[in-house]
Amino acid sequence: MALKSQPYNIVLIPPKEISQKAIEISRSLRNHGVFFTLDGKKCFPHLTLYMAEFPKRNLAKVREELKKISKRVKSFKVRATKYRHEKYSHEDGWVHVSFKKSTPLLKFQKEIISKTNKFRNGLLMKNDIARFDTLPKPFERNLK
Repeated sequence: MALKSQPYNIVLIPPKEISQKAIEISRSLRNHGVFFTLDGKKCFPHLTLYMAEFPKRNLAKVREELKKISKRVKSFKVRATKYRHEKYSHEDGWVHVSFKKSTPLLKFQKEIISKTNKFRNGLLMKNDIARFDTLPKPFERNLK
C-alpha cells in the first residue's frame, strides 16, 4: 500500500560558496564515524525551518505557498553561533551548527509554519506520536 503522507523538511539552503565549503568539510570527516556525508545531491547543507508530515495530495499547495513566501521575504543574513558533533549512535553522527535566532529568521520561520501548517491536516510525524504522552503540555500544544 502506498503511503498517503510523508515527512518533509522545509529548509534554507546557504549560498553556493558556503554550501561548497560545508561539503568539503563533510567529505573530510567521512572516515570519522558520520551518519551521512554532504554531497549537494542527496544530502545538502541546510538550516531547518520546519519539519512536518504532509499528505502527499497537499504537497503542490505547500510548494505554492512556499513560493509566495520566498517572493515576499527580503534577504537576510544568519550567523552561526555554535558547532558541535551530534551522535546518532555510538558509531556515527553529524556536525550540527546552531544559528543566532535573529528577528528576520524567526519572522520567516513563523510565517512558513503559519502558512503551511494548515496543509498538515492534523498529521503528526511518527517521532512526535511516539513521544506524545511524555511531553509537557506546551510542547504537546505546539505539535497540534
